[in-house]
Amino acid sequence: MCVAYHSDNLFVKYKNALFKYTIDGKLVKKLYKTSTGEDWRGLCAVSNDGSTIHIADYVNDRLITVNSQGIFLASLEIESLLRPHVMPSGHVLVVCENGVEQISQDGKLTLGTLKQDGEATEIIDVIYHHKKKCLLVATEDKIGKAVIFEMTIE
Repeated sequence: MCVAYHSDNLFVKYKNALFKYTIDGKLVKKLYKTSTGEDWRGLCAVSNDGSTIHIADYVNDRLITVNSQGIFLASLEIESLLRPHVMPSGHVLVVCENGVEQISQDGKLTLGTLKQDGEATEIIDVIYHHKKKCLLVATEDKIGKAVIFEMTIE
C-alpha cells in the first residue's frame, strides 16, 4: 500500500489499483487499475502541481506514470527501483538499490543517473533538505553502518 498527498487529496495505491480520496477519507474514484490484475508492490509520488502520479512497481522493475484523471501516460523500466520522489523543483527522482535516477516529468525518459560506488552497498532512501536545497542520500556500507551524503540537484 502507498499513500501520497496533494492539495487536500489522497492518492492510495492498494493491490492493483490507484484510488483518489478526499482528505477526510471519502472515495472520489478509482483512477487506474493494472490491465493484468497483478498486485503492484512499491510506493508512489505526486507531481507538485498534482497533474501526474508516479508509481514504483518494484516487482516488475518499472515506473508507471498516470495523470490525475487516471489516464496511463508511461511505463519505464528501471532496474531495482524502490521509490519515486518529486522534488520542489519538479524533478522526478527514483531511488534504486544502487543509485538514484532522474526521470522526465512525463515518466518516459531517464535523464541521468547517480551511481553508487565505494564502500556503500545499497541506497536506502533519499530526502530533500529544504534549507540546504539538496538531497540527503542514506546508504549502508558493507558492514551495516549508515552512510549519509549530500547531492545537489540543479
